Amino acid sequence: MINGQHKVQHLIATYRGHQQYSWVKPRRTWLDAQCPVYIDFGDEWLFQLQRYGFNKLECVYRVSKKKFIHDAIVETQARDIATRFYRKAKSASDDRST
Repeated sequence: MINGQHKVQHLIATYRGHQQYSWVKPRRTWLDAQCPVYIDFGDEWLFQLQRYGFNKLECVYRVSKKKFIHDAIVETQARDIATRFYRKAKSASDDRST
């Protein structure tokens, strides 16, 4: 059990949010694109197509639409969208709750 627990702890410590997928008929132009490609399934998340790890597994990285829009305004390079994390701005409602 300790060995299994060690593996779980390692997975949790190294997890970066990437999720592997199986795409029956992938769009090669999307996978081979030189710029970031995001897929919108209609909820509050976007999924960025990426390659992960030393063996470049095809995966997706989930990004909130709010984060995407914020970064699209702030960042100067498309490749920097959803790669940095900023401190959440304090709102007026936060002041009332304290």
